[in-house]
Amino acid sequence: MAKSFLKDYKIGKDIIDNVEEENFPVVSKTEEKETEPPSGSQKKDSAVSEESSAEEKTPDKRAKITVRKEGLFRVFETGGTSYRIGGVKPLFVTSLRVNILAGNGKVSYYDSIDLYASRGRAGFAQGLYRTWGISPERVEMDLIKILELLEKERDERLLAKSHSQNTELTE
Repeated sequence: MAKSFLKDYKIGKDIIDNVEEENFPVVSKTEEKETEPPSGSQKKDSAVSEESSAEEKTPDKRAKITVRKEGLFRVFETGGTSYRIGGVKPLFVTSLRVNILAGNGKVSYYDSIDLYASRGRAGFAQGLYRTWGISPERVEMDLIKILELLEKERDERLLAKSHSQNTELTE
C-alpha cells in the first residue's frame, strides 16, 4: 500500500524498494481475537462461571487495605498484592513522586511514579499486567486508595500540628 503512494519516488536501497507490489487486504471491521495473557500469568479456564469473571472485571471498591511500616517504607496489602511505597514526602500538595514495589509473593515489579499523575498510575498498572497478568483496572483502583490513605495521613499530621501550635494570646 505504501509503495503505491511512493511508486514514482526512489531513494535507492530503501526498504520500500524491496516490498513487492501486492494487493493487501483491507480490513473493514475489527475481528475479536483471543489474546494470550503474558507469560507467568495464569490462563483462565473457559468453564469459569460468568459471575467470577464479572467480579474480576469490576474491582471491589470496598476491598480492605492493610497498612504497616517497614523502616522508611509503608507496605499496603490488598487482595494478595502488596505495594511497598518509599520516598513519601511529609508535606505534598501537587505531586507525590514515590518509589513503589509491587509483589504477589512470586513476582516483584519496581517503578518510580507520581501517584497524582494518571499516566504514571496507568503505566504502572500496565507494567504489572505485563509482568504477572493482574487486571490494570484493579491496580489503578489500589493506587488511588493508597493515594487517598496517604492524603488522609498528611491531613491528620497537619491538623495535629496546627492544634499544637495554637497558643492563646494575652494582653
